[in-house]
Amino acid sequence: MKRFYCAAVVAIFAIYLCLLIQATAVNSPVMSEDALLASGTSHYKFSRFDLYRVNPPLVRLLAAFPVKDIGVWDEHVLWQYDANPLNRAEFGVGITLVKTRPDYPDLVSKARLWVAIPFGLLGAIFCFICARVLFGQVAGLIALILWCFSPYILGHGLTIMNDVPAAAVGVAAVFLFWHWLRTGRFMDAFLAGLVLGLAELTKFTLLVFYPLFVLLWLAYRIPEWKTMGRGGWLNQAKQMFVMFAVSLLVINMGYLFEGTGKQLREFRFQTTLFSGVETLRDVPSGGGNRFKDTLLGYVPVPFPANYIQGIDTQRLDFERTLPSYLRGEWSDRGWWYYYLYALLIQIVPVSDGRCVDEKGMRNFGN
Repeated sequence: MKRFYCAAVVAIFAIYLCLLIQATAVNSPVMSEDALLASGTSHYKFSRFDLYRVNPPLVRLLAAFPVKDIGVWDEHVLWQYDANPLNRAEFGVGITLVKTRPDYPDLVSKARLWVAIPFGLLGAIFCFICARVLFGQVAGLIALILWCFSPYILGHGLTIMNDVPAAAVGVAAVFLFWHWLRTGRFMDAFLAGLVLGLAELTKFTLLVFYPLFVLLWLAYRIPEWKTMGRGGWLNQAKQMFVMFAVSLLVINMGYLFEGTGKQLREFRFQTTLFSGVETLRDVPSGGGNRFKDTLLGYVPVPFPANYIQGIDTQRLDFERTLPSYLRGEWSDRGWWYYYLYALLIQIVPVSDGRCVDEKGMRNFGN
């Protein structure tokens, strides 16, 4: 039985790897991959990270590594390299990459391998380990199958987008944090901090891990508050501080410490949230800063400058109220039940094998 189990696990990993390699080669580039790849090569060329800063640079850096010397970054394209977040210059630079490189599809295929294989296997490994440790061998095998043969993982995972890498490193970070909770060892806290830092370099949404980990730590330790004593709590707090400090160091290393320690009042924000104005029309042309005349404004920010500016640029996309479509209607704000509805219409087929919305406006799954 053990031999069969091991053979099944190896076979699933092998099939998954073959699917990733084959899919990266035969599928055409998709929207935004040109901008991502061009931005990644610019990171190597100029050691600056203001292109495509709406997401951290780790995935782009890996994707661009095999093609970082493609040679399209000459002075004739530098005019598009504009630090103004309103312009989102990465898309113009991406178009330049496509126009100047006839072998662009081959470049994307090479770049995809450096993203799809390591992150895809990482996610598969930690899904397998998590389920196996928590619920046994059968659960581990099921979790492995669900990851490796999920259409979403296979589809998004072959691109150089951030979503699947963030999911993979996120699962690893949560597992290692849980492992530290169980052991309470300093080295486990250090390792969890390293992976947490890598997770924060994949997608801004994973910043939720910081408050979430604190809450999970408290929930896990509160039942032991009497037996731990003051020394135990202090030791645990120190280890968590080390974990977060290590993750912060990893984030800064990923940005080459670009602008680390810059005072908060020196930033120029484009959103109402951080500029402190009522509407986007009130934001000064050069950007604003609600912290400029406060004591908080003199605090050095321990994150890289473009990490902070990237969060502001990402927020700007939401404040611009990008249009969303559902059931024949357009909305500037979207619907809270959008994904529930989208899931429902994909699992309820009609007689001819297609899925339709209740207004008959659009056919799905055809």
